[in-house]
Amino acid sequence: MSVTAQEIKRISRDNLNNKYRLVMGAFILANLVTAVIELPFSKFLSDNPTITQTIIYYVVEFLIALVSIVMTVGQYSIHLDIARQKRELPSQLRIFHYFKNQPDRYILAGILLLVLTVISVLPLLAVSFLAESMPDITYIVLVAVAGIVSLVLFVVIQLHFALLYFVLLEHSEMGLGDAIRVSLGLMKGHKMRLFKLYISFVGFDLLSVLSLGIGFVWVVPYQMQVTTNFYLDVIGELPEHPYMNHYV
Repeated sequence: MSVTAQEIKRISRDNLNNKYRLVMGAFILANLVTAVIELPFSKFLSDNPTITQTIIYYVVEFLIALVSIVMTVGQYSIHLDIARQKRELPSQLRIFHYFKNQPDRYILAGILLLVLTVISVLPLLAVSFLAESMPDITYIVLVAVAGIVSLVLFVVIQLHFALLYFVLLEHSEMGLGDAIRVSLGLMKGHKMRLFKLYISFVGFDLLSVLSLGIGFVWVVPYQMQVTTNFYLDVIGELPEHPYMNHYV
């Protein structure tokens, strides 16, 4: 029997008890690295940038996104060790580990997901561009509909590929194509469960936004631990907890 969303969240909170310093530190370190890399290039982009400056800026942003993906894999590695109740846990420096351990696999997966994300927002971009000359009410309605379509596409993509990084992380011998097939197979019958988990964090995310982003330092590691435990539950390796399937 699959573990409920509430149980997964409770297990995740128990996992992080006395370990929040580790996962929050890893999250902060990863964001500091990307911020330090990005800072000089954001200053490079003036108020009236040239085409060359704009191209350089977006190329750098793309490269920073790829760096962030590899560090995210490192964070998930930490969360897996926590979920599996390893006695000796890695330090926050684990986020750099996969830059020297087949980073191309994670980068290719990241590029794929970035491309699919861009495709998901194409309906909104297309309607926004084509409907500019229409009356205001028509424009608003069309943009709203296109926005909903893009949001649905984005969510569907995220749900289908939610476990891709975990599969790559745990099967170093597996190529991207095989990892995609495995991750898609794992999500069959589980997409609605994961969607409910995502929805349950909407309130936390709103509070984090209202706190000027400070709340994400706590919320994102919690979300990552929940996703990690969801993955372990799907593959049947979630460690036993005394209240599993008995959550009140």
